[in-house]
Amino acid sequence: MTPDQLTLARAVVALPGWEWRPGMRWLDPGATVLTLGWVRSPVLVPSGAVPDLQNDATGGCLLAMLATPGTVTVFYDVDRDVPGGPWGVATGQDHASLGSTLAEACARCALARGRWA
Repeated sequence: MTPDQLTLARAVVALPGWEWRPGMRWLDPGATVLTLGWVRSPVLVPSGAVPDLQNDATGGCLLAMLATPGTVTVFYDVDRDVPGGPWGVATGQDHASLGSTLAEACARCALARGRWA
């Protein structure tokens, strides 16, 4: 992950409503050696781990976490000419949060809202 994505990942795990879901990929940035794994059970995720915002399955889990009653809008710019990334996610009347991956766009949307679902 990029340094910006790592900072974002650390911020979103602290938001209200955060939860680890099966299928997400985590990484432990504090480990001496790059350590990552897949969530099978939330109790097995190491303390200090963050979601891998470059992983597609994690993006799907984060999108599901945003899905509250109401509308979640997702778009992908096939021409890749939108500054900030080809992925965009918005809930309700929020402006779209952009990212280079679906997971990053979902994380930015949650951070803008100040919470997960």
